[in-house]
This record gives sequence, structure tokens and C-alpha cells, in this order.
Amino acid sequence: MKAYNKGKQGLQNRLDNIYFLYKRHNYDEALNEINDYLKVVPNSVNMLSMKAAIYRHYKDFDMAESILSSIPSHNKDSFMELARLYTCTQRYDEALELLELLNTYTLTDKDTEQVKKLDMVILKHKYPAKFFVKYGSSVNSELEYFEKQMISYSAKRAISYMVSLQTNREENENEYSSKFNKDFDIEKEFIEIRKQLHKIDKNMGTLFDEYYVYYPNCGTRVDDNCNYVKVYAIKDTHNIMKMLPMKSNRVYKQSKVEEIDYSLYPVYKKDMVKRFNDRLKKKLTQD
Repeated sequence: MKAYNKGKQGLQNRLDNIYFLYKRHNYDEALNEINDYLKVVPNSVNMLSMKAAIYRHYKDFDMAESILSSIPSHNKDSFMELARLYTCTQRYDEALELLELLNTYTLTDKDTEQVKKLDMVILKHKYPAKFFVKYGSSVNSELEYFEKQMISYSAKRAISYMVSLQTNREENENEYSSKFNKDFDIEKEFIEIRKQLHKIDKNMGTLFDEYYVYYPNCGTRVDDNCNYVKVYAIKDTHNIMKMLPMKSNRVYKQSKVEEIDYSLYPVYKKDMVKRFNDRLKKKLTQD
């Protein structure tokens, strides 16, 4: 067991280690650390929510619900975890009620995306007609772009796609969206960044490799300045699919995407990943 100093700094160091272990899917060790932390701060909503999430990953849904039920005062993180649990146990209407409640909170970009994913899963399984009314056009548009790129990559198409994403974010004026600054020339920087990718360490994924390019004040994310451009490129190529401004590369610097958790993804995502894998293997074999 790792030793920590006493006081606020010791608790913060313990929290940092718990988040690190959880993100690395080291659930057993994270659970031990959480239990020790809860001896000091027994009503920590975030730690109780994470403990419930670990038992959800273990498929022990009764234990997960028992932990969440013990929380005296919920916040958006515990409501989000409860919505995930209800989705996994097919209590879709209860999960939808929680998503409506979550939309009354001030959500970050990541929170909003998680709420959207859960909403898509629920509607796809319980109310398919509502799913296609609400998400059909955007899903088809995204699928069409990625499938075309995997079959026959086009830098011009990639630039057009990213420009359209940037335009939509500016028009929606959502302060929690990731947006490049107006003086960030997407087409120009796309060309320059693509030339530099061979010099930059990458985080290898199942379908795409991730790169973090240092670029001071390139944009904003959750109303903070961003100093990095996160680049997604087709695996083992420098064919850029997407770029986003990021505040930091610290969290992801040493990480690898070892496994995709499909439990919260709609069916079409699973099919899409399989199609991408098949096409990518075929392309790499031909090359």
C-alpha cells in the first residue's frame, strides 16, 4: 500500500493516484485506495461514485446500486453513474429521467458527450423511432465521413469536415465546446502539422493513433486557453481524420488505448468499428 503524508496534500496525492489507477483500468488497486480514502472522508460523493463504477465494471450491479443509494447528497457525477447503472440494467425510463435532471446542471464538454452517448443507447434500445428522429442525420453524416476516409482517404475532405465542425461550434456558441481560435487557419495548420507527425510520439489506438502537438493559445476548451492540438490519424499512417484544441497533454502522455468499452456505445458504433478494422487490415496488407 502506498504511503501518503497527512493533511490536505496527502489526501490530494491519494486522489490523484486513485484517478490514475482508475483511468488505467487497474480497478482492484483503485478499489483498495478508495476504501482507504473513505475511512478518512466517508461521504465523498466522487469516491463513492467511482467505487460504484468499479462494481458496475465487475457486473456486480446490486453492490453498485447499494453504494449509490448510500450517498446522502448526490451531485452530477453520482447522478451520471446512476444513469449508467440504470442503462446497464435496462431500466431505461429511470435513466432518461436522470439525464433530464443532468441537463439542468452546468455540464462540461465531456459531461455533455457522456449524457449524449447514454441518451443514444437508451433511445436506440427502447425507442428506436425517437433515436432516428433525434440522431439519425448527425449519425449518418459522421458515419459517411469516416467510412469514405477509411476506404479512400482525402486530405481535402478531412479539412472540409473540420472546418464544418468549427463553424457549427461557433454558431452554437456553447462555452463548453472545444473551439479553435479564429486566427487558427485549419487548412494551413493541417498541412503543417501533417508534415511534423513523424517527429512526434504517438499514443496507439485500435483504429486511430493520437498525437499531441504543442501550439500555444490555439483555442479554448471549457472556457480555458488550450496549448495543444490533439490529432487523430488513421492507425500507422499520417492521414489526419480530426483535430481538436486541448488544454494539456499531461494526462494522456504515457497512455495507450488497450481496450474499447462497448457497454455504453450504440450498436452502430460496434458495427462501424468492425468495418473499420476489416478495411484497415485489408489496406495494411495491400500496402
